[in-house]
Amino acid sequence: MKSHLAKGTFYLTTASIIFMLSGYLINIFLGRYLGPAAYGIYGIVISLVTVINLTQTAGLPQAVSKYISAHNEKSEAIYRTGFFLQLFSTGFISLLFFLFSGTIAGLLKDQALTPYFQLAALIFPLYGIFALLTSYFNGLHEFGKQAFIHIIYSFAKVVAVITLTYFFNLYGVLLGLIASLLITLLARFHLPQKSKETFPYKKIILFSLPLVGVAICANLLQSIDLFFIKAIMHSDKSAGFYTANQNIAEIPYFALTALATVLFPSISRHVSNNRHDEAKDLIKKALRFCLLVLTPAVLIICATSLQVLSFLFSSAYFPGAQSLSILVIGSGFFTLFIILTTVISSAGSPMKSAVLAGIGVIITSILCALLIPGLGLNGAALATTIAAGLMMFSAAGIVYKKFGVLFEIKSFIKIIAASSIIFFLAKIIFFPVLLLPVLYILLFIIYFAILFLLKEITKEDVTLVRSLIPDVIRRKLKI
Repeated sequence: MKSHLAKGTFYLTTASIIFMLSGYLINIFLGRYLGPAAYGIYGIVISLVTVINLTQTAGLPQAVSKYISAHNEKSEAIYRTGFFLQLFSTGFISLLFFLFSGTIAGLLKDQALTPYFQLAALIFPLYGIFALLTSYFNGLHEFGKQAFIHIIYSFAKVVAVITLTYFFNLYGVLLGLIASLLITLLARFHLPQKSKETFPYKKIILFSLPLVGVAICANLLQSIDLFFIKAIMHSDKSAGFYTANQNIAEIPYFALTALATVLFPSISRHVSNNRHDEAKDLIKKALRFCLLVLTPAVLIICATSLQVLSFLFSSAYFPGAQSLSILVIGSGFFTLFIILTTVISSAGSPMKSAVLAGIGVIITSILCALLIPGLGLNGAALATTIAAGLMMFSAAGIVYKKFGVLFEIKSFIKIIAASSIIFFLAKIIFFPVLLLPVLYILLFIIYFAILFLLKEITKEDVTLVRSLIPDVIRRKLKI
């Protein structure tokens, strides 16, 4: 089971890295090609589209993944039920979004956004089926097939978006997203098989609703600050600066998304089979891995905010550097919050996750309204960081109460100590901007060396990393 989980994590981590790199390639291109003002409009449109898209990822698809994981023999019946529900729900969402595009643009105080929202409505049904298909393979633990679909989508998106943007500017971005989804579905579509066996719609709907609530609120917690910047500051440029900040701050989050994807069906299966000790061990190892990767990544970006903005987006985005240093800490809190709520939801309590995320959105909204008028971008970043931190600690409390485990205090102290050292090194070491990736690699080498000296990195960790790599790759690399 551990080997299968490790392989699954490798496949999905690889796909997530490719997905993340493709997204950043697109964002860097758009940020430089469009400039801060037009990039700000793109940021508003895509943030709203992402919030809705991710409700489709974490609602019905996650329910389908859970039930297929627990009842493999009914996989086609479960997939068929989810497929028809997804078609209906995404079609309905698409129609509503198209009809109320003008109203949404009005709330953001910019009617020029209306045609972009209307075109974006076509994305939702395609993305809904894409999300369901990947969750079908996730529930079957066919992580290789799931990763393949994500990789196809990543490459298709880069080519389609960049090409069509040259011809149609902002409209080309949306047309590229639509085209890439069509290409992906044509490459690996699975139509539900007909059979006499059925799976109740009600069961999937009841489990999905709280997850949809979690998705909506969790992603608003991550992006609502940008909407407040647009509505309060009335500046496309400010929105562009903050969009660049969000894309950089979310790098650690996207790097660890695969962990949550694999964690959900695995914990569901352990809990369903009353294997609580194995579930505890899995949670403990997952959170430790999260801290090992997340903490240094957040602090390095925090220390080098000006350099990373220059490296990725150009000096035109320098006005957002200080707020990036704040926002990346909030993104770290948010990442841990998502991992923790994944544990809570997979253990059968998705409503608790939804309530926590909803409270986070309310706190963020209040703080944005209070802080943005006086502090601008820094106020938005502070609002998100405070709210995400509060929700993270609340979710940690629920997980500890349920399973009696989080992570060892000794490990936490060692990770914080090592991360603090490389934070200060990042502050004082001068590196040309073009060599920034080299600096990051050196800092991570120093970080893991410190942890090795502190005996936090063990032979078991090395063995685990080796097990994540397929045999054929290990042989070629001789590791």
